[in-house]
Amino acid sequence: STSTSTSSRANKSRNYLVANNLLSEVNALAKSNAMDFDTKRSTELLDHASILLKKINGVRVLMADSESLSIFLKIMTDLPDNWSSNPNRSVSEEYMDGILTDALQAIFSAESSEVKVTKEDIKALVNMETVRSLFMPWIIASVNNNNHVNPVHMIAERIGSFTMDSMGNSSISEVEVMQHALHVFLMLSNLLQRVATIESHGSSMVHPKVKAPYAKMLIKAINDVIETIQLHARKEDYRHFQEYAAIWSSLFRHALQGKCWEDAFESCLSNPVKERRTKNFKRLVLAMVDAGALGALLNKMLFINIDCNGNDEDDQDNNDIGNASPSMDLYELASQTLADAAIQHVSSDIDSFCNRSSTSNVDYKGCLYALHAAYGDWRRSSQAIDFLSEDLALRRLASEQDNQTQNPNSMEEDSTHSDDMHIDGRVMNDLVLWATTSAQLIQLVDDVNQRYFVSGELSTVPFPELSDATGNAASELASTSAIEPLIDSADRVSRLFTEKTLQLRAKKLIALHTLQKDAYAPDSLLDILQSSDTAIIDALSRLGYYHHAISFAHCKKTNKDGGKIGGRDLFVDAISHMLHNCLAPVAVNLAHSPGSDVQSDIGIDGSIMSRPTINQLRLLVGDGRLSRPSETWQRLNTHMDVERGTAAMGLLRLYVERYAKEDKKVAIELAEKLLDLENAKLPIWLQDLVIGQRGADGLFANNGVGNPTALLNLFIRNGLYVDACQLVSEVILGDKNKDRDRAATSRLPELGNIDYVPYDVIDRLWNVIETHLRTSGGHSLLDQKLLNARQSVETALEKHFNLMQLSEMGMLSARALRGKNRI
Repeated sequence: STSTSTSSRANKSRNYLVANNLLSEVNALAKSNAMDFDTKRSTELLDHASILLKKINGVRVLMADSESLSIFLKIMTDLPDNWSSNPNRSVSEEYMDGILTDALQAIFSAESSEVKVTKEDIKALVNMETVRSLFMPWIIASVNNNNHVNPVHMIAERIGSFTMDSMGNSSISEVEVMQHALHVFLMLSNLLQRVATIESHGSSMVHPKVKAPYAKMLIKAINDVIETIQLHARKEDYRHFQEYAAIWSSLFRHALQGKCWEDAFESCLSNPVKERRTKNFKRLVLAMVDAGALGALLNKMLFINIDCNGNDEDDQDNNDIGNASPSMDLYELASQTLADAAIQHVSSDIDSFCNRSSTSNVDYKGCLYALHAAYGDWRRSSQAIDFLSEDLALRRLASEQDNQTQNPNSMEEDSTHSDDMHIDGRVMNDLVLWATTSAQLIQLVDDVNQRYFVSGELSTVPFPELSDATGNAASELASTSAIEPLIDSADRVSRLFTEKTLQLRAKKLIALHTLQKDAYAPDSLLDILQSSDTAIIDALSRLGYYHHAISFAHCKKTNKDGGKIGGRDLFVDAISHMLHNCLAPVAVNLAHSPGSDVQSDIGIDGSIMSRPTINQLRLLVGDGRLSRPSETWQRLNTHMDVERGTAAMGLLRLYVERYAKEDKKVAIELAEKLLDLENAKLPIWLQDLVIGQRGADGLFANNGVGNPTALLNLFIRNGLYVDACQLVSEVILGDKNKDRDRAATSRLPELGNIDYVPYDVIDRLWNVIETHLRTSGGHSLLDQKLLNARQSVETALEKHFNLMQLSEMGMLSARALRGKNRI
């Protein structure tokens, strides 16, 4: 027996020595051949070392007896009531270790023991935390009470009494129960020693190609410890093993280092201590995100069903320590972790953005968005995209301006970069991406009443319940107090974004992005971002970006932002400004040959005259094709200008006909503008639009978008008397008024047959023409045209009066007949 024990110890020492040498060889290979590392050879050495260490298992329990172990653990954790387990300071720790060593030797020296243990085994058990936590209270109580009772005998008596009282079975040997438990503890001690041996070489396993095999080796060794505990102990007894929670934490740590995400996820959620589960899961989230394994993390959280329940050991006063704790909310925990990381990353991201160097390439805010999107929480996805976006952009720009002020040469360096690499372009691209994404995501929320969020917050707390006009709720609603210095201290209402306000912001930034890319735009992006809404619309209109100007103004109208009490809103003002001051002058100017009097009198800024470009017009007209000028030979620039002028006039007509319904004054104001630019005939389509619908009733009365009276006054003010006379004749005797002849006798006011004729305006026109003819003598060609035009007005009025008489006679007859019928 002695020779067998000696041989066993020799084999055990030999295995330890060889295993350590193999691990040291792997370390040497990693250090010497860092560039040309033999992964296959190193993995083989690690496998051999693992096999050798696995052979050093010491005592093996041939049959799992969880009942005996459960009895032993129950007795050991239940001291007699009259015993005091508080340590006596006069008794040294070495003294109590000696008592524990004697007690363990006494248990193993019993005749029923089938396995002989060595002194090294006893020493290993004495140093084992679980053994000390179970035996030391009994030893301390025995010493404190001065009863000189052997703790082993007391434990054996308690085991015997328990089996008789609770189980009615006196055949269970108390010594065998204690020996079985110590055999399990000894096996666990040897397995833990194996793990410690492998871990002792971890500091040198730094080569990237050896980290994963080394981690798998450790994971396998640690799993052996966990499987042994789960095999020989009941689930409710796991908490008595002091190493159980620590070994799960160790497994998680090594799986994290080796990027073994499956093992890391399982070990994290299997830890019996709630605080460790929470802390480890936060570490797991950050580690997987930093390693680019966000997809694997989301797949685990969404599709794998792992029991997160465990036994809490973090509260010593918890009387329900054996009950299962509620499952962790992985979604909320991951959300909070990524939000905290995003906040902490903001300040460092500003410096790294401006210096074009970053310590971390991880977009935590983007990862937070992906998390919410994976769970279908679109409201929080939109909120995550918006979170600190504008604040971060402004800080970047301010930091860049400070750098340029301190280092003027930096501007020359930046000029060598393309627009996409320029900091203004990068910031603008980010702003547009964040704003448009946020506006689109909020529309995916099913409940229309929930399509809102408070900017600068990442909490699930609804807005109305905790609205605070003083802004004190910001720190409560944020995921961490670190957000407080990064957000504005204004009240929450000013930071409330609804679906409409998000769309307005998105369209505004899209317009600013287009404006910022233009050659005539301001150089400073800060100046562009701080521009007023009217200044933005004006700049877009002057540079030919009519679609962006209209879209932005229409969005403001929809959002009821920019309206005027008792007047027109910003949308109509924007349309009028764009047509009258930008598009109309360009169209009129390009319609004439270069150097003509009309072109020189318009006096438009030369830089603006280049807009809209041919490409802009092709995009705005719709089909991408422009009407071609004549096929005769012309200079290239003349050919292009005429083509642009024709297309610009067509675009002007398109806009006026589309938006004249928004306000009747749009068409007449454009007509006035065109007459101011060129005192000539108005386009036929515009004149028809201003006159409006003409029929048997109304005449000069406002109808639809038309206002013939306003056009008549406009012609008179501009000295277009012939056109004014033609307008009067056309309205009264036009082709569309022929029905008045047939229906003259049947027209009744009570049926809506009412005509309006501005006799005062016509009298003024008549008098103006009379004065002109008297002054000029009436012999010129123009005078003859005026006489003929006035004669047409006279003829139209005579016919109008005759029809009115017929209508009056018909009205009297109709009323007389109606009176007789009533009698």
